[in-house]
Amino acid sequence: MESIYTDRDTRVFNIPEYKWDFSKMEVVWGIPTAVKRKDIKATQYDCELIRHKDTGLYTFDIDVSYGFETDKEKVKYLRRLLKAFTKWMTDMGYSTNYVLPYYDVFSDKVNTDTSFKTIEACYANFKMFVTGYISLITKP
Repeated sequence: MESIYTDRDTRVFNIPEYKWDFSKMEVVWGIPTAVKRKDIKATQYDCELIRHKDTGLYTFDIDVSYGFETDKEKVKYLRRLLKAFTKWMTDMGYSTNYVLPYYDVFSDKVNTDTSFKTIEACYANFKMFVTGYISLITKP
C-alpha cells in the first residue's frame, strides 16, 4: 500500500519551528471560532482543513489555545469538531471509512501535523487521534 505521508523535510509545519506561510495555504473547510482576538486580523478557526497550494497536500488543524478546565470539556470540543468534519465529508461525497495503513500508524509516519495526499486520509488521521485520545481520558 502506498504511503500517505510526506517526507519530514517537505512538511509545512515542522516542530519546533512551526512557520506559517499563509500565502501558500488555503482553507478548504473550517469552523470559524466564536472567540475573536483583536491582535489577529485573519479569520480564526476552531478547526480547519488546509490545502497547501505548492504541494497539493492536506493538513487538518485544530485550535489548541482553549484553556479547558475538565476532560469532559475537551471531549465535548473534540467530538463537536469530529462530528462537524464528518458531516462535511459526507455532504461533499468523501468517504469517512478510509483506514490509514498499519505501517504508517505504528511508525513515525503520522502525527497531528502530517500532510496527506487526500482529504480522506487527512480525515482518518484526525478521527484516529480524536477517538484514541477520548478513549484514554474517558472513564468507563
